[in-house]
Amino acid sequence: PAGNYMIGRAPLPDPAHMGVESTNAAFAAGTTSSAAYADLPGSPTVTLPKAYTATRIRVDLHATCTSTLANTSVRFAVLINAVDVDIAQLVINPASTHLQVSGTLITTLAAAGSIPVVGRWRRVAGGGVVTTGTDDWFSMTVQEVP
Repeated sequence: PAGNYMIGRAPLPDPAHMGVESTNAAFAAGTTSSAAYADLPGSPTVTLPKAYTATRIRVDLHATCTSTLANTSVRFAVLINAVDVDIAQLVINPASTHLQVSGTLITTLAAAGSIPVVGRWRRVAGGGVVTTGTDDWFSMTVQEVP
């Protein structure tokens, strides 16, 4: 048949050159009761050396926290290129009980380059003050994926 044909395959990004960075440590003490996103306490930033524009970013976030009142909801996000992207939500019930939240996100928000990814949080419901102490934990891995 008549037509134009292309033979071969497009090269995929080389996984050996894709970046991965993480942080895994006790939280600094901090609180939020804000409905607007704020940086998590301590050092919540991971900078990813992203090699390819066409790849995506995968973020795995795990954190523990507590609230001064029962039935308080906290939402976690990551800030990438000035955009807060929701990653997990937790309803804290009962009060003064440390609970864990985890979430995974895959996004195309960034081209190649040095990409800071900042862990963020906000209170979305309830009246408690969401709290982290030095006995709480924050873990975030940021990885370039095809």
